[in-house]
Amino acid sequence: MSIRPRIVHMNDSFDLSSAVSRTIRGAIVSALMASAVSAEAFPPIPEHHLPLIDVLSDKRPVVLETRRLWNEKPERLEFGVFDLASGKQSLWNLPPELLDEPSHNGRPRLLSPNRGEAAWANFSGVMLVAHSEAIYMVHPNGSYSKINLLMPGKLLQYDGMSHYALSPDASNVAYALYTRDRKDTQFAGSTGKLYTGLLIQQTEGSEPIEIAKDDIDFLPTFSPDGKKIAFKRGFDRLEVTDSMGHEIFMVETHIKAELWKNLVGITEIQWSPDNRRIGFIANNRLYTVEANGQNMAAMPGAFERLDIKNFAWSPDSTKIVFRSDFEAGKDCEFNLIYKFEVGEFPCWTTYYLYTINADGSGLKRVNSDREYRPGKLFWIPSH
Repeated sequence: MSIRPRIVHMNDSFDLSSAVSRTIRGAIVSALMASAVSAEAFPPIPEHHLPLIDVLSDKRPVVLETRRLWNEKPERLEFGVFDLASGKQSLWNLPPELLDEPSHNGRPRLLSPNRGEAAWANFSGVMLVAHSEAIYMVHPNGSYSKINLLMPGKLLQYDGMSHYALSPDASNVAYALYTRDRKDTQFAGSTGKLYTGLLIQQTEGSEPIEIAKDDIDFLPTFSPDGKKIAFKRGFDRLEVTDSMGHEIFMVETHIKAELWKNLVGITEIQWSPDNRRIGFIANNRLYTVEANGQNMAAMPGAFERLDIKNFAWSPDSTKIVFRSDFEAGKDCEFNLIYKFEVGEFPCWTTYYLYTINADGSGLKRVNSDREYRPGKLFWIPSH
């Protein structure tokens, strides 16, 4: 059996210019579809046009929110300040070096750079602001100073550090370390020694102590007396150790199946200032466990119907401030090409700020400002 080639005959009226035009139109459509599924397809995020303040008030309670403006190039930090009495929001007017990532100044680029974080020391009223190139201690009056933390092995300073927590008196800092020491190849080969641990050291500088290892995002928080640290293990476990890493207890949350289904896990941990409870967000729900590791339970009342993004305890532990998309909804762009490609319109989830009693009663929205880039919350006490 022989196979005869198929001969395709072109119509004499074939128009080369039309074919080229169709090719160009096809390329344009492809480019439009590519741009339609990019971040440009989403609605623009409104800029904050808020009054600036130079000093945090110590006369009335305020909530501080550390926001990472990930949509800006380059990324930078922003500190929103909420007056809970009036509901008004301001921006803390801090110097540029505290908000923007410093230049490298000829320094080798870090293998695992940090993109900007902050942590608050509840009792001393000091904030830590960390970037890849520098870490600062900032006071409520806006004054600040640079600190120098020591690194294990031969790591470049601050390489791979994240998830910072300050002890209440600001004497110690805990942080997750996830990077490779490219100069240490003695036992790790050409890629360098891998660090995946939770470390603690004095903010004035001391040899770091590894209190946990073989994990990435520990989300540490100090107890009010600064002697214990609570942190995440895996997706669904909560561990508490002393400052030397000796385990005090481990809480199995027993919500692993649901967490795996939603791929969320524990996303935040906060120790209550009265030292009675540890609160944590898992699967967008707020839970608490007693400080001795007993009686874990979901927060009651209004908490049962709310998705929680971030939270913080009030200084007396009787209230909670949190971000939620409850009532805020989504901001969407009517983009048919994106919907055709992805299956839904491009939308940003937005969030309001709320306060609520710790028993789940008294839900109150702080103001009408929707936030697209919610950040870590700190409830600053008045004096």
